[in-house]
Amino acid sequence: YAELAGIFQYDQALALSKEGIKVGVISIAPPIAIKSILYALFRRLTGRRHYYKLIEGKSFFEIIFILLKESLSRSNIKYEKKSNIDIIRIRKRAWADVQYDEQIRNFKKALFKGYQLYFDRYNSPNLIHAHNAWFAGMAAQELSGKVQIPYCITEHSTFYARNLIPEKYYDAIRLAFKDSKLNIVVSPSLRNILQAKTILKDNFIYLPNMLDPIFENALPQEKLQADSSYTFLNVAELTYKKGHAVLLNAFARKFAHHKNIHLRIVGAGDNLEELKVLANQLNITEQVTFLGAVSRAEVLVQMQKADVFVLPSLYETFGVVLIEAMACGKPVIATICGGPETFANENNGILIEANNIQQLSEAMEGMFTKKYQFDAVAIKAFALEHFGSKKISLALKQFYTHIIKKEVIEQ
Repeated sequence: YAELAGIFQYDQALALSKEGIKVGVISIAPPIAIKSILYALFRRLTGRRHYYKLIEGKSFFEIIFILLKESLSRSNIKYEKKSNIDIIRIRKRAWADVQYDEQIRNFKKALFKGYQLYFDRYNSPNLIHAHNAWFAGMAAQELSGKVQIPYCITEHSTFYARNLIPEKYYDAIRLAFKDSKLNIVVSPSLRNILQAKTILKDNFIYLPNMLDPIFENALPQEKLQADSSYTFLNVAELTYKKGHAVLLNAFARKFAHHKNIHLRIVGAGDNLEELKVLANQLNITEQVTFLGAVSRAEVLVQMQKADVFVLPSLYETFGVVLIEAMACGKPVIATICGGPETFANENNGILIEANNIQQLSEAMEGMFTKKYQFDAVAIKAFALEHFGSKKISLALKQFYTHIIKKEVIEQ
């Protein structure tokens, strides 16, 4: 139900497919509990906030639709073919939410079932690539032992930085990493976190996320509209960890009542209403536009219209929207929060402390007053050089070849 869920995996699968690799996807979605939907609906009707993440940002009627769909659907397995990629989607029905032990067991069962279906319909794969050790890597480790197919893991979860995984599961995660033929991390800071927790020792390679071709092919423009307005753009899920409250406060501190300076926010999430209330309290309602969830094509349009892209996250393992903005030639303002500091620098933007309103407001003011100068063409070239889909997919293809041939991969 989240439109962009798994988009990083899809971009990677599509790029690999273009390099001649037969790619199949087993997508195991967390179950939507009917009881939790009803509870969230009740809270919505009584004017209270709900905290059921799987339906964050959904309207009343969207929640009703999901409730009916989950209640009436005859099958929890769906086959799909998208851009030459075979996809098996599995979502277990549930009345109520369950604890982690049961979630993990259900995920492993779903993966085994998905593998059997994939084998029957498309033949056996040569390699399993799990995204994130938590659940997927743990399940891949067991499946690999049963079917004797090697696996690798790409880790890009913020759960470790946010301490959301109970330590009692660390041994299972360590085993998943240990038995994996290759562990990929999307940022050095994530690697450092995993090492500090003694979860991942030395069997890893740093390989960043890649660009979607729609952004790779975008022209580096100053703006699509030649007018006197100035626009800051943010694209992110409306959740606490993305730092929207910090962004609104920083914007108001320097630009309240400057009618030609705008902040446009793309994304949906459960924090929408409280952010609208905050914008009203800060007297910037007329300057701030909440665009909601939009297509990637519309994100591209918004990036080309903007002057500066801002992502004030409290936690990130990478920050794909930042490199997408760079691919459009836009300078960025990002936080030192786990991922952006790997590639954001003085040549393409400004790095500030996370959760620092003063630094963010000064950075935004500096961008507006042209205290900082940036070359759109150079920013675009940097994004393509480091995050081009062909470069990343060729690296993955080489890794896969080494794993299948049981060759040593240089760390």
